[in-house]
Amino acid sequence: MYGNIYYCVIAIYMTDKKNRVTYPTPEEVETSDTRLKGFAEAQTALENIGVDVPETLLAQMEEVTAQTREKLPKWVTDPKWIEKLETLKEGLEKQIQSLEGMKGVNKKAIQLLRDQLKKVNNVLDEPKEYLHGKSKKEYAETISGTSYEKEGRELSPEQADQLLGTLKTRFELPENERLRKAIDFADVEKSLRASPEKLYALHKLEETGGEPQVIGIDGDEFVFEDRCKESPSGRRNLDADQAAAQADEFGADMQSPDAYKAMQKTGEYDLNSGSWLKTSAAHREKTGDAMYGRRYEGGVGVGEYNAGRHFPFRGWRASLRVKKA
Repeated sequence: MYGNIYYCVIAIYMTDKKNRVTYPTPEEVETSDTRLKGFAEAQTALENIGVDVPETLLAQMEEVTAQTREKLPKWVTDPKWIEKLETLKEGLEKQIQSLEGMKGVNKKAIQLLRDQLKKVNNVLDEPKEYLHGKSKKEYAETISGTSYEKEGRELSPEQADQLLGTLKTRFELPENERLRKAIDFADVEKSLRASPEKLYALHKLEETGGEPQVIGIDGDEFVFEDRCKESPSGRRNLDADQAAAQADEFGADMQSPDAYKAMQKTGEYDLNSGSWLKTSAAHREKTGDAMYGRRYEGGVGVGEYNAGRHFPFRGWRASLRVKKA
């Protein structure tokens, strides 16, 4: 189902610069829940100009549009929402770039996406004077009464130091010599310390046997993936939906089929096990199957299987991106 592109970030609740108002204090926040409408109009508008937008991007747009409190954008009531807005921004930028490189694309379609990107940039650049002198995260934590630390999603200093030491040891393995020419681990550590929720996610991946490592850098993001030889022992005997739910709980993504194939070119993984892989919601709903991968004597197999089945030898592998600080 196509989401509302035309109004995808109306929940950001922005006015133009001439009419900007200060966001309400915590005492002024109304607690009644609501959800914005308008997806049908945008879907029709897009279909009329023949725009094909990836379902993952549409899902992000729909998520950003959802409000938890009347007249307030989601990021106000959820400290983790800024990260979702940044993800949406990246998706919009890539989609615009893709359309700009194609011949015969309706210019109105590109402008629609540019308008939404502008709205996302506006809220990400919101000055502190409209938030009672607080940063976005501080304001969100005040409004919602929650934080990563309160939710148990922030490691103690001792836990953080231990995990960073483990990650550094793996980074310094002989097989990572080429990686060290492109990445300074001091930058990795700085970025992780600036993103406690990512450090927590890596802790969960480590705790369940994933042996995560930084494996590269993509733009302004460090890329981490599980590098355990067999599918993580602490994430097995789950069906595909349970695996996806666990990944979301950890704050990580499931490894994509392409990333799984690329990993297998660097060594032999999953010789005696298998791993569920990231599957689009559309494919999951249409077929009832999910993607998985494993290694055979003759090579690497990536295919699909009944998403509702689970096996003692099949887990899931993770991927995680961390913005460079």
